[in-house]
Amino acid sequence: MVLKCAQHGEEESDSRPIFLCHHCGKPVCEDHGTILLDDDDFAPSDEPLPNAAMHCPECVRYHSWRDGGRTGAGAPAPS
Repeated sequence: MVLKCAQHGEEESDSRPIFLCHHCGKPVCEDHGTILLDDDDFAPSDEPLPNAAMHCPECVRYHSWRDGGRTGAGAPAPS
């Protein structure tokens, strides 16, 4: 099964992976989603890498109070 980004319909490929939104499960690519790094909202982990989760443009607002750790379409512009 080939997934498509829910924002603009781009199909998943080796160069364009599709992720599921952490909140609603909507499929989004890195260009249209926002990755939030561990912001203490995630369960603690013993893994060496920080926890992170993809968010669609609609669901990223649940974390909009925090500007740090964002990458992708919902990230604030660099200053």
